[in-house]
Amino acid sequence: MARRIAVVGGGVAGLMAAWWASNYGYDVVVYEADLSSLTATRVSAGIIDPTIDISLAPVALETLSLLKRLGLGLESRLLWLHERGSCRRLERLLSDKGIIERSVAGEESIRLGRYTVNLGYGEELHVINTIIVDTGEFYSLASSASNVDIVEDSVEYVGCGSVGLKRGGSREFDAIIVAAGPWTGFISGLQALSNMLRVYRCEALIIRAGGGPFAVVDDILDFYLSIHASGDGVLGNGCCVEIASPLDGYRYSGDVLDAVISRSIERLEGLGEAELITPVSAPCVVGRDARPVLGMLPGCSRVYLLAGLDGVGVTLAPVLARLVVESIATGSQEPIPPEMAASRPTSSSESVVKEPVEEC
Repeated sequence: MARRIAVVGGGVAGLMAAWWASNYGYDVVVYEADLSSLTATRVSAGIIDPTIDISLAPVALETLSLLKRLGLGLESRLLWLHERGSCRRLERLLSDKGIIERSVAGEESIRLGRYTVNLGYGEELHVINTIIVDTGEFYSLASSASNVDIVEDSVEYVGCGSVGLKRGGSREFDAIIVAAGPWTGFISGLQALSNMLRVYRCEALIIRAGGGPFAVVDDILDFYLSIHASGDGVLGNGCCVEIASPLDGYRYSGDVLDAVISRSIERLEGLGEAELITPVSAPCVVGRDARPVLGMLPGCSRVYLLAGLDGVGVTLAPVLARLVVESIATGSQEPIPPEMAASRPTSSSESVVKEPVEEC
């Protein structure tokens, strides 16, 4: 049985993998190239968002329950807007779980603290009880475990049971969890994974708006907003450009977000008074079939993947990391959903990400 585990990547996914592995009694070393940025974590809205997709909503709901038990984040409201009648299955699921506080449809306005949300004809809004979490809390959680060591060093090579470090040389481990986000397919030894991963640039604006904590996910005007209790927030949208290298993810363009500002102000009266602090961008990654990529690396029983979380690692990683660690602990692929398994068939000819398999 594996006793020493290396985790490649110190973002939310890697930190949660380390925490779960420590709970299973493993000695864990997390390698992160830059602990000050944590890649996509730097543009995270921190929203636990159960509206992401009907097939992934159960994962989000389990994350919500887990973080409540761990005392992470602050309870808040998420305003979910979509076209009326377009997401009945997801509405029923969230309603059955008791997290929809109220629903409104039609041309109405809803007051939320200092903001007013305006609905148009044929639009629907649900007020969902959720959590907004500061991503730094995941670092605190993992680093508090006595058997987790977090090291700032670049992993340049991943072999079947070994990692090659920029400063620390070669190290042997019983198992390796690769949670390197968009860098996964660019690490020596893992380049073949680039066929099943799509890397794209996420852009967002850091704002100071006040009135938090609360969040908005608008599937009609295509933007998300989260405002923490401090009043600082993140504003972004889901329109992302595929890039050839993760390094391109840090080259902020701003073209898309100019339109996001006007759309979000149109939806949320009072947001126009927000102070724009700084634009940020980072590379993100998703499987080319719009699914995460989890579990044992084909051809090597000592390397496991936790990749393709599509910029919503805060929502998915706390639970998916557990599945990967369970797979290591049991020596079985059974904990990994087949549609997310790294061993599933892929096509290297796919150049764009597919729409989610299941409608909401």
